Amino acid sequence: MCTLQGVSAKTQRWHTKKRWVDYIQQNIVPKWSLGDTEETLWELHRAGFLVCKPADNTVHFAILTDDGIVYMENRFKDGLSEVLGYIEKIKSILLW
Repeated sequence: MCTLQGVSAKTQRWHTKKRWVDYIQQNIVPKWSLGDTEETLWELHRAGFLVCKPADNTVHFAILTDDGIVYMENRFKDGLSEVLGYIEKIKSILLW
């Protein structure tokens, strides 16, 4: 198991038992299918925004890249509050 700086111990323990694609689908986009979540992760990987590691024909591990962080910082000039507002807006649209 790799130790991830800034990731809670609970999340790290969860990761040792399950795949990140499962965690992301269950906790971030629960209305999405597992297949849609996985494909989105691979698309973000191809765009250079995530590093995804495969195992068992799926995304076993995913982490945001520096390019992904820079993109989000430039896209949302007002910082974290604007990013969180955008995520909440998207989440409310997806969870209708």
